[in-house]
Amino acid sequence: MPDLEKTARKLLPLRHFADDKLYTGAYLSQLVQRERLKAEKIGRNYFTCEKWFKEYLDKHACDDKRAVHEKLEKQKAKNTFKLKSWITAAIATAVFVLFVYVALTSFADKPDRAGRVAGVSEYNIATSTR
Repeated sequence: MPDLEKTARKLLPLRHFADDKLYTGAYLSQLVQRERLKAEKIGRNYFTCEKWFKEYLDKHACDDKRAVHEKLEKQKAKNTFKLKSWITAAIATAVFVLFVYVALTSFADKPDRAGRVAGVSEYNIATSTR
């Protein structure tokens, strides 16, 4: 098998597909050993790709399992979108807070037109020069 084809295909451990609660990891391992599910053995673990898993579902799984898998895939995609939007909102908030902090600290020590510095009273200035 060419290396390009291996890199184009994303191999995932069988436990990734067992997380969907459709099948257990042990059952998926049995399917691989019975040569019903295509997989590659790397070290002591089996790895398969989404394409091979969908081929198994199309050939051998009942309609209920296929429907549940499709529903779970849509739900995962939706949750990924929610996570990305939450991260974007958090980053935007952090940038805004940083901008406000920089703006406040850069103008805090500069005197205004009358020569007064914000937050420093005349009393503090007079006592600090003595």
